[in-house]
Amino acid sequence: MGVDAPVRKNTEAWTLSQEKACCIASREFVRRFFDEDLLRKAERGFEISDLIHLPQVGFSRGNTLRESLDIYYQERGLHPRVVFETSRHDLALRFCEQGCGIGFVYQMSLYDLLQKDRARTDLRVFAVRNDFPPKHTMLVYRCESYKPRYMTGFVEAARKVFKEYSDSIDGIIAGAMAQGEK
Repeated sequence: MGVDAPVRKNTEAWTLSQEKACCIASREFVRRFFDEDLLRKAERGFEISDLIHLPQVGFSRGNTLRESLDIYYQERGLHPRVVFETSRHDLALRFCEQGCGIGFVYQMSLYDLLQKDRARTDLRVFAVRNDFPPKHTMLVYRCESYKPRYMTGFVEAARKVFKEYSDSIDGIIAGAMAQGEK
């Protein structure tokens, strides 16, 4: 199992989940830094270039989303104002929640925070309109490998679990996005 695992000759891959990127910020950060124009843009989803002037909490090199953002910035000659960089999703979420800047994350990294701590969190979630490649969680195996019945049972169980996560995160993110508009 892996994230965006390369499919090679003589392998088969099953996609277990697909996640989109989104933008996060605290309610206080939105109040302080989002002008009326930016709030209007938030309703339909942000272009990343709309947010380039804002302080950003980012991820360390080697992170898939970071690599996509670096390519986006480089192609457009943009220079983000990164105020903090980490390899830990929980730390990035907390720094954004504390109002240190905006962040870009994939949906599943918000699952625990929004599912368990929704009443407590001050985090707002916004759609990102740019064509970032989605993150795929995949199960890859060799085609010539023997596939015992328990393996297919495991794969089906894993698919159901990931589908349940994916379906529930879509609803949770939609609720958080609605909160972001308030």
